[in-house]
Amino acid sequence: MLDTVRVPPTIHAVLASRIDRLSPEVKGVLQTAAVIGKDVEFDLLLAVADLPEPLLRQALDRLQTAEVVYETSSYPEREYTFKHALTHEVAYGSLLHDRRRSLHARILTTLEQRYAGRLTEQVERLSHHARRAELWDRAATYFREAARKAMRRGAYRGAVACLEQALAAVEHQPQTHALLQQTVDLRFLLRHSLTVFGDVTRIHDQLRAAEAILRELDDPRRLAKLSTYMTQYFWSVSEHDKAIEVGEQAIAQAGGLGDAALWLEARLYVGSAHFSRGDYGSANRILTENADALAEVDSREARLLASISNCYLAMSLGFLGRFVEASARSDNALRIAERTEHPFQLVWASFGIATLAFLKGQMMDVAIPVLERGMRLCETTEMQDLALLVAAFLGYAYARARRIADGLRLLDWFVVHAGAQVRVMHYSHVGFIAAEGYVLAGRPEAAIQVARKSLEVAREHQERGFEAFAHHVLGEIAAKREPLEAETTANDYREAMSCAAKLGMRPLVAHCHLGLGKLSRRTDRQEQAQEHLTTAATMYREMDMQFWLEQAETEMRELA
Repeated sequence: MLDTVRVPPTIHAVLASRIDRLSPEVKGVLQTAAVIGKDVEFDLLLAVADLPEPLLRQALDRLQTAEVVYETSSYPEREYTFKHALTHEVAYGSLLHDRRRSLHARILTTLEQRYAGRLTEQVERLSHHARRAELWDRAATYFREAARKAMRRGAYRGAVACLEQALAAVEHQPQTHALLQQTVDLRFLLRHSLTVFGDVTRIHDQLRAAEAILRELDDPRRLAKLSTYMTQYFWSVSEHDKAIEVGEQAIAQAGGLGDAALWLEARLYVGSAHFSRGDYGSANRILTENADALAEVDSREARLLASISNCYLAMSLGFLGRFVEASARSDNALRIAERTEHPFQLVWASFGIATLAFLKGQMMDVAIPVLERGMRLCETTEMQDLALLVAAFLGYAYARARRIADGLRLLDWFVVHAGAQVRVMHYSHVGFIAAEGYVLAGRPEAAIQVARKSLEVAREHQERGFEAFAHHVLGEIAAKREPLEAETTANDYREAMSCAAKLGMRPLVAHCHLGLGKLSRRTDRQEQAQEHLTTAATMYREMDMQFWLEQAETEMRELA
């Protein structure tokens, strides 16, 4: 922005002296052009410069001769640009404040007239000129619309900047009831953009600021929204019991208002919290009802909620070994996300597909292409929070595909950045997968550190399913140590199997039987090995887990 540029004093003085030597008409044209911006349309300049067209053309010719501006286009519209950014800055700064503000207001009005009916095309320029003109109501409106436009194309950092400017504009206005409602809506929208980055501290700040305003307003609908968004916040920081408690309040509030969209959104977050706690029965019931209800609503917002509902439902069903249903839901999530072309939803859909591929052992042929697209989307839209999740999965997938260097690069990046930047809940979602990747890549010490942290986080937040996965990977790590500590290894497998069996996590139970079968074979307990391997093979066959079935059958042949 212009007011952040720092021009060296000597250069500033030289440029200011050159501008002062221009004739009043030419100097006025230069200053007006500077207020328009670095790139200047001739028709816009003519509309605001207070000069007849012949005199304006003469002034521009002189400025070109002086190498201050140059013509960049003559068709379909004549356009000029400043040759140097510093000249533009000094010319802009040579105007008195009131004159600058007046010119910005005239430019704003002219742009509104020229682009009537399609203001969205120019909303970034409109917001800039409205702010500089100190027309705060229009500035707030245009910055909000600029934020929405940025969000549609996945430019969330730009959206955050625009919403902060909109909030600043609101503060300059009388705090009427309607304006306070607008302020709450802006904070809700800002919270939505911050969600992409996992910036839970700032999300919490926005929600608490909105709550303080709503205490003074009689506004049940916005209070219901606040409860819904607080539900998502508590789930995001792994306070799942609190998320379910507040979420049930939000569901009741939205139901009382007859707001079906908000009711479904609150249920999504409650269902997701049940999933994170390991209550897959409750998660499946809520998310199935949600996904089916949303399928009947044809709106962009409904499709976004439907994609995530299907994604979490797919993972929950997958953890139970119900892969036919899970795959259908995962395919739905991806199809809906591709229809919306929303980067955030596309990445989440890839996360769901990768979870099922991880469980079934299909990482190479199924998950890698989807995850690679997800990583590219994260990089282009600066969604680092999600990038960390994708990196853990993709690092594991590369390691399983024997692309060890690629896998380690992503796994190391995940470990370095996860502690400081990823939400705690997300660590438990993928920490055990990163640990599995390190096992495959031959880095047992890194694997055990990540697995122990994953176990610690899961226990702290009572995420029982992820606790079971962490115990299993600790067993896998211990099984590869030399000398083998058979009892320690067996205990980790048994802890994982006990927890998984209580939660109905059949794929993980089968994995534990496979691990115990291998361990028993190594320690010459042939009968136990046969029993565990047979159980694992039977379960894999029933769930159509072909990759793992082949592993179990190979072990059984070697045992025989």
